[in-house]
Amino acid sequence: MAIVRYLYDSGAEAIAAKDFDTAKQRLTWAANFGDRFAMRILATHHLRGSFGRIDFNAGEKWLLQCSLTPDPDCQEVLGLLYWTGSPNRQPDFLAAENWLAKAAAAGRQDAQRWLPAVRNKQPVQSIFAGAPIY
Repeated sequence: MAIVRYLYDSGAEAIAAKDFDTAKQRLTWAANFGDRFAMRILATHHLRGSFGRIDFNAGEKWLLQCSLTPDPDCQEVLGLLYWTGSPNRQPDFLAAENWLAKAAAAGRQDAQRWLPAVRNKQPVQSIFAGAPIY
């Protein structure tokens, strides 16, 4: 679909130009048409706060939709999000294991490496020791 490609491309260009309002609008349109790359970018920028504030719920929504396409990159990041939790939510080890296992089965090496720690309910900080996660 040419229109979806245009929306994705113009949204990506808007991010490069730091026009986050336009980027959010066009990427949301593309994502609503099923573009998994737009979903991934939206999730990333919601989690980083590029659209004005950090929005874990919107980030989770787009990661979940992208993960169902299925997209191993989104599955891995969604697993990591559930493992880390958020300011208003405790880590969800079961959900983290579910999504990381899917990403690992698709060949994602980080997911394969993190699964034992998630299964043992180790806090994410024990693995990353201060490194930025997103």
